[in-house]
Parts: sequence; structure tokens; C-alpha cells
Amino acid sequence: MKLTVKAKITTEMVIAELGKVAFASLRSFIELDENGQPHINLQNVSNDDLDALQDIQIETVLERHGSNPNGQPEYNRVRKTKVKLLNKLEALEKLALYTGAYKQRDDNIATALAQAIADIQARTSRAPISAAQ
Repeated sequence: MKLTVKAKITTEMVIAELGKVAFASLRSFIELDENGQPHINLQNVSNDDLDALQDIQIETVLERHGSNPNGQPEYNRVRKTKVKLLNKLEALEKLALYTGAYKQRDDNIATALAQAIADIQARTSRAPISAAQ
């Protein structure tokens, strides 16, 4: 008996999982503070977006921020969080092959691609990035 029959895995289930990865966005995980700096917030993230996570790393480090009046160094605890999504382009490629998007040869594809690029450029982060000095 095939594993897919035993586990009752359907094509629709596989496509739905690929869709979660293909259309997930880091914007679901990030909030900007009053200074435009990004901060990770997982409180309101949907299960579908969480399913698209490949890795999340949380690390607490000490960073020196100056010295006390006695000349001894003072430190702040800083939490650093890294979030990485599964491979979005790979999922999109698989969906495009499944849907036959590569076989369509009309002007609508070029128009859709141009619109997608314009949309991506329009939503690019405008958060200030400070250079290390």
C-alpha cells in the first residue's frame, strides 16, 4: 500500500502546504517601532505563517553601554532574534510547475510579472538602517 494512501495525503493538502511557504512574508512577524526600527513579534502570527518558518533563533547577549562613576564597565542584556522562512522561491517554482504557469505564453504573464516586481519594490522596507561605525 502506498504511503500517501495510508496517510491519506491528498494533492490539495500538498498544494496548500506549498502555498503557505510560497506566500508567507516576514511582514507577518515584524513590527516597526516609532523610530522605524524592526522588532520581531510572534503574538499575532497565524498558524499558516508559523508553518512557513524554517528556523527561529533567540539569543541573549551582554552589550557594553558605558562605565559607572567608578570606571567599571556597565552592560545591558540584549535579546537578539533571527527568523528564517522556508525557501519561498522553491515553493513558488513547484506551484508554477503544477499550475502550468510556465506553459502560458501570453502577454498577461509579462504584465503580471511586471506588476509583481512593482509591488515588491513598493513594499520594500523604508526603515532607516544605521551603518556600523
